[in-house]
Amino acid sequence: TMSGWFNLESSVGPDLCLDVPYAKADAETFVWIYTRNGSDAQMWRFDEAGRLENKCCPGLVLDVSGGSTAERTRVWTYAKNETPAQKWTLTKDGELQSALNGMVLDVAEGKAESETACHMFPINGTPAQKWKMVPIQEAAQVGGAFVVKPEEEAAQDPSKKEPEAGGGEK
Repeated sequence: TMSGWFNLESSVGPDLCLDVPYAKADAETFVWIYTRNGSDAQMWRFDEAGRLENKCCPGLVLDVSGGSTAERTRVWTYAKNETPAQKWTLTKDGELQSALNGMVLDVAEGKAESETACHMFPINGTPAQKWKMVPIQEAAQVGGAFVVKPEEEAAQDPSKKEPEAGGGEK
């Protein structure tokens, strides 16, 4: 399994990630895509059984609601169990495929905007169904807040660069 936390980035648009709305720790919270913001609600990892855990809600995992095999069934967080509704595989093409019915996690109508729901749909090869696991390492985490690493800040803003160490000016 892939260790560590990841953003699950959708291919519908840049910086749109699978997200637990408002970082709710309650079961039965429907997931959506949301602009990357560095929050725990966007951090996912596979456990040893192929379930997707979210950092903001320990004990809950990504689950096909009601264990329904119907098209367009919404996906939510739910207490860990042994059902196929919680088993996911990242395919070689980047789909998150459910063990329940072979359908994949799909951004509804392929809409590239925050707060778009995610549901189950048969594989069709569209960007709405392609996900990329982006390791969290790039961002330093401090107390759950998103912090830009100092070297990145300096790179973005030349005025913040430390003066070159010179002949004993300090």
